[in-house]
Amino acid sequence: MKNYQFGNHICELRRKAGFSQFQLGRLVGVSDKAVSKWENGDAKPRIDTCYRLAEVLGVSLRELLASGTTLAKSKLDKLKMQQWKEAQKRLSLFGDVPPVLCRCRFEAEKAALAETDAILSLTLLAQITKEANRRNTVVLDIGQTASSFVAWLLSASAVNPLPPHYRCPNCGTTEFISSVRDGFDLTFKRCSCGTEMVHDGHNLPHCVYTRSAQRNAGIRCRLAPSFLPVAAQMVRDFYQGNATILPVKISDYNQDALRAAEIYVVMTGRDDLPPLYNGFWHTDSASFWDWWREETIYEFIPDKQLGALSFPQGHLPDPIKQLTPETAEALYQKRCMDPKHFAASIAQQSATFPHTFHLLMQLDGFSYSSGLWADPYEIRSKEIQHCNRKILVEEGQADFLDIPAFCEDVWNDIRTALSNNGIYYDELAFEVMENARKGIYCFSGMPDELSGMLHALSLPGWYPEYLGKVRYLSSKGVCISKLLLDIIFLELSQHEKASTRPSYT
Repeated sequence: MKNYQFGNHICELRRKAGFSQFQLGRLVGVSDKAVSKWENGDAKPRIDTCYRLAEVLGVSLRELLASGTTLAKSKLDKLKMQQWKEAQKRLSLFGDVPPVLCRCRFEAEKAALAETDAILSLTLLAQITKEANRRNTVVLDIGQTASSFVAWLLSASAVNPLPPHYRCPNCGTTEFISSVRDGFDLTFKRCSCGTEMVHDGHNLPHCVYTRSAQRNAGIRCRLAPSFLPVAAQMVRDFYQGNATILPVKISDYNQDALRAAEIYVVMTGRDDLPPLYNGFWHTDSASFWDWWREETIYEFIPDKQLGALSFPQGHLPDPIKQLTPETAEALYQKRCMDPKHFAASIAQQSATFPHTFHLLMQLDGFSYSSGLWADPYEIRSKEIQHCNRKILVEEGQADFLDIPAFCEDVWNDIRTALSNNGIYYDELAFEVMENARKGIYCFSGMPDELSGMLHALSLPGWYPEYLGKVRYLSSKGVCISKLLLDIIFLELSQHEKASTRPSYT
């Protein structure tokens, strides 16, 4: 059987070295016809000839004997190692000796992602984000990368998933604070070196991202329509020579924005490529998801609102520098003006709370999730007695700010309760979080054994019943990404002296 793959590999190496078949044959000690047979797959060089062949072509014997696919994979593996080292170097942002919490978080993510291509996706996302910012636009990641500390280190995400903390950008001094729910609400503070400290941290568990990346390490984000071709070309350039990039069109996507999305499958080590029509693989969602489980997927969704961004003097505002109580108050008022936002329906109750960034996230979480409060469906169906508002806030069983509004809140609550009882079993916290997020306890009921376990962990008495009424829990990481974007829109509206621009939803 002819070995075209090995023959094509030798042909590629010969052309890179600048030799003709005759020249290569003379240098190795064989005829040009022998070289032609190798490249046509009709024959293979003897092992003693391979040593000389590798020397002449300037590659190692291992690289020579590797097929093109294996060699490309080897190059990608080398790049992955380089990027893991780069991410580790950036731990120095937290000082010459980073806190144990930072080092443990990094090692936990690395251990979970080492066998995936996630580090490549995060590196590419960081490059795309940097190029977008250079062009005065932004990238809104709607996947789960916001929960990744490695993504933040590589600048692939602006969301810091560590617990609330101060960090000095000059000397790296870091101080974790447990008295606030969110790092954005920490007050102004100076480091001992005299530098103003950054206050950040949202306490997001890494398992939200690592479990997702273990299924598919790709990225999913919204881009300005004008920037979308640039991002697509960056994907091709990033993998050039190491993988085949397959453009995809999915026929049965039910939203206009998704149908307009540009989707790319990164193919490594596969010869069974599907046929292309007009440059695209046309398929349906069922067939596509079969490939999704095996290959890395990049999905870019055009967003006209991002395309409308326009900044004076070509300057893109840094939302982290706008984290003030005044900004939180302005964003709260804008939410109250939106009749579709949850803030409008709870304005009187929330008026008793300080208008902090944590409150904003709670309000957003109740807007994006389902089953956390009385909604029009429940009112029409006369099911008010079954909604969470009645049993929690109106009856005084819970503080609004303490109610889990996101799936990550459930993980943190259960993980904390387990550790308080001397139990370190993250799998249970993840299982309950995922089932609550998908509404499984609402539609199928919560097992009595689990309900009893949650009570035994000293969680509030309303907790199991609350989870049993949740139909869907959104991601806090995605919400924070949108909040940061909303701060950019607010900064833009202030420059334009206009207050009519809606909040980003």
